[in-house]
Amino acid sequence: MNDLTIIEKEPGKHTVAYKNSIAVGTLEKDVDGYYKFWPTNQPGCWVSSQMRAIADLLDHINAEWDEQIQIDKTTICAKGLPEKDDFIVRLQEEKNELATKKYKLNEFLGSGKLAEVSDIQKDLLKRQLTAMTEYYACLNLRLYDLEQNKAL
Repeated sequence: MNDLTIIEKEPGKHTVAYKNSIAVGTLEKDVDGYYKFWPTNQPGCWVSSQMRAIADLLDHINAEWDEQIQIDKTTICAKGLPEKDDFIVRLQEEKNELATKKYKLNEFLGSGKLAEVSDIQKDLLKRQLTAMTEYYACLNLRLYDLEQNKAL
């Protein structure tokens, strides 16, 4: 079946034909970015040479994507995990930013401007402050644990 050709192309889907006339299936891009072969409902069986030809076609159409995946894997492996100190610094920055936002929200809740918002908004703002306070406490615990245990 080395007479396979792609007779129709549309984004993410290609019709595969035998000798430019008999549609034998489609190559469709899957969620992982690779094309997969979907045979049409035709009577008969497939011999190994036909299946090999389809596999070769899939390898060819997926080659560019596979190369990109390999490049991405290499890049990720080369970068490795973040350094512990960098990670702690980022957590501390996040904690400081959250503290600033918490302060501003708390200040707003204690001001006369709160009277201008609806009751549901008042309730939601109070719930937001509670969630921020809990998140702040969680960040504190994470930082404490990282500093005490000296490990990520």
